[in-house]
Amino acid sequence: MVLLGLVARVLYIAIAHLYIFDISHWHVFEMANLGYSLATGHGFGSPFGGDTGPSAFTAPLYPWVISLAFRAFGVFSPAAAFAMLLFNSVFGALTSWTIYRIARRVFNETVAVWSGWVWAFLPYSIYWSVYWLWETSLSAFLLSLLFMLTLEMEGDNRLWMWFGYGLLWAIVALTNTSMIAWLPFSGCWLAYHLHSRGKRFVVPAVLSALVFWATLMPWLARDYSVFGKPIFVRDALGMNLCGGNNPQAEGWWVQTYLPYGLYKQMGEAAFDSEEADQAKDWIAQHPNRFLVLTFRRFIFFWSGIPREGLQQIKNLLFLASSLLAIGGLLLAAKRRVHGVLLFATLLLSYPLIYYITFPQPRYRHAIDPELVILVVFLISSFPDFQPRRQSAVMSGHDASEKPALAGRLLRWMATHVAILILLLAVVLAIVGLTVFNNNYSLHRRSRADFSAQLDHAIESSTQWMVQHPEIQGNPPLMFMVGDMAEMSGDPRLHSFVQSYLASERVRVPGDPITWYYARLVDPGAPVPTLAVTGPDSGSRRGLWVYYAIAPMQVELSAADRVDMFSPTKFSWGTRQHTQLLALDVYRHFNGPSPQLDRAINPVTEGVAHDGYWDFRVSDSYDQRSAFILGADRPDLVRSRWIERILDNQRPDGSWGYCWYGWCRGIFEFRLGEVDSAHSTVQAAWGLYMLKYRYPQWIEQHYR
Repeated sequence: MVLLGLVARVLYIAIAHLYIFDISHWHVFEMANLGYSLATGHGFGSPFGGDTGPSAFTAPLYPWVISLAFRAFGVFSPAAAFAMLLFNSVFGALTSWTIYRIARRVFNETVAVWSGWVWAFLPYSIYWSVYWLWETSLSAFLLSLLFMLTLEMEGDNRLWMWFGYGLLWAIVALTNTSMIAWLPFSGCWLAYHLHSRGKRFVVPAVLSALVFWATLMPWLARDYSVFGKPIFVRDALGMNLCGGNNPQAEGWWVQTYLPYGLYKQMGEAAFDSEEADQAKDWIAQHPNRFLVLTFRRFIFFWSGIPREGLQQIKNLLFLASSLLAIGGLLLAAKRRVHGVLLFATLLLSYPLIYYITFPQPRYRHAIDPELVILVVFLISSFPDFQPRRQSAVMSGHDASEKPALAGRLLRWMATHVAILILLLAVVLAIVGLTVFNNNYSLHRRSRADFSAQLDHAIESSTQWMVQHPEIQGNPPLMFMVGDMAEMSGDPRLHSFVQSYLASERVRVPGDPITWYYARLVDPGAPVPTLAVTGPDSGSRRGLWVYYAIAPMQVELSAADRVDMFSPTKFSWGTRQHTQLLALDVYRHFNGPSPQLDRAINPVTEGVAHDGYWDFRVSDSYDQRSAFILGADRPDLVRSRWIERILDNQRPDGSWGYCWYGWCRGIFEFRLGEVDSAHSTVQAAWGLYMLKYRYPQWIEQHYR
């Protein structure tokens, strides 16, 4: 299974040409930047590129391996990329062996064989091996190797084994420091079993600890000599703590709280301390919010970070694997399986650091081998139809038990199939009712009633907007405010726009994009030439709206223009809040054209189709109707959508980001109050267009 798993990974790398990296892709990985610094003789530093001085941003082992690949095959070369992906794949495949050994010792041969084969071809395992230049696959192997050794060293007090055990734990610490959380539990488990057998345990444990610290000491001494203070392997805890605990935090990493300029200016150690102080101060001032975020991070660690559209299927599979693994753990505990305590302590201790900082899908991968074993154990044990039988010689009923067993199996299958059908019918009924409620209204409103509610909603939302200057911090929202001012002639909105144009946010000398901020609300404002670049396509797509207002001044690549005007490339979130907004703005500033019509019509129709099935009322619900109207397609807007928006306006005139605490992602919930500017401006923009730009829509839908 190891060999075939490795062959599958290597073939995938070669056939898909995954080793072809451009420079920008290399720089996505801090590990690669650290390896570059080592390979070019600048020491362990500059994790974000450039020249920012010495670093302890990550554990040193994997960047050192990358530096060897750079020295052997060339810096940032395809051969170096292939070598590192092969390195990942070797350890990803070898993990099948450790999984097999663990499962055979704790459970049985069947669980062991299936667990090993599942891991060998598990797409999630292959992904981290062949796509991600990080220690992810190596960490999973090393932790599973430690798990295997812990089981096999039970009752073993040979000093050379404990020497190797301490050495391996040190290698783990120099690879992925967060895995150290399990060390006390595994060490105490071994010591307890030695003590229970009457064997010496103090000398082996002390020897192992000495080897562990002796192996770490050169790196710890390096950190102390470079930074002037003790650092346990790596120093990024402050940055991670601040990235996950700040005013914008929602349970995942907030990139804006890692300002590169300040990092470069202060140096890594001082910057990390400053970030830690900020995070601690914020937590002390917002303890309830911190508890909510901790709970959300717990959910996200086991279910995945919220996604949009079809990407949410990945989260469902991720959550399913977690729930099945926990079910396997509970079943093993119920059956008093020997070694279950090691599984339990690993699942409890390893994620703790991520509950207080932030989770990522790859963080769980270190314990995925153990989760796979638990999942296979659960599935292989349910149902367990092997009867407890006495010897055929003693009972004489061996042959008669076979029909009884077949009957039990048939009854079990019939019962559970009926339950599944019933559950499916209930789910379909609930979905059907919610979809019906989303698109059809049982109560038909008169035109007078609708117009009165529309006027009230517009007036109260206008009052709310002009009292919240934080809206001016979002230029696309100001485009919508400017359009509302132009449609209605409301002096309050015109004054709000003028205060925005006079603010320090726009027309900043030396910052070209801030001139485009002014152009969004003032079509006559001059703009300089702007080159749209970025480390990835996602960041470039965020600048499409500025190309839309000044196509001749924005240097957008041919590939990005094709993407922007593609009628079919994107779906769900990207199609709605990125592409359709850019096309709406393009139409507003440049007028209709055949090229635009070929893109905007199918894109808008796709967004309207999403709206039919997406019954979750959230920020994207307001956005969808507004953007469809902005595309000059009022024929696609259902009256029920507008009625739900009107009915869910809050008394102060605003709209909530999450109307019932359920937000854009299936697993995205917000329990506290959050910024309402985004939702309110978009909802108001849609309502303004209905009143001032498309009054015929009201006439068609209401009498």
